[in-house]
Amino acid sequence: MTEGEEEEELPLNLVRLDPGPVGVENALLEIAKLRSLRAIGLPPDLFKDMLQSWWNACGDVLQLSLLPIFASIPRRFA
Repeated sequence: MTEGEEEEELPLNLVRLDPGPVGVENALLEIAKLRSLRAIGLPPDLFKDMLQSWWNACGDVLQLSLLPIFASIPRRFA
């Protein structure tokens, strides 16, 4: 990189940045991140089957690990 050149940040790198403290400026930056993702033009059904395949792979383990947590919730809140 020569003097005066800056490294260009790609939208996906920006998406990974921490949103920072709650505030109007940071909310606007987060909205800009979402718009950048939309501009990429990913198909709307890209992750359609992802939840089902994830659940098939991890659901039983997740349910078993959450049972003690749900068992400890008082009945009035369940």
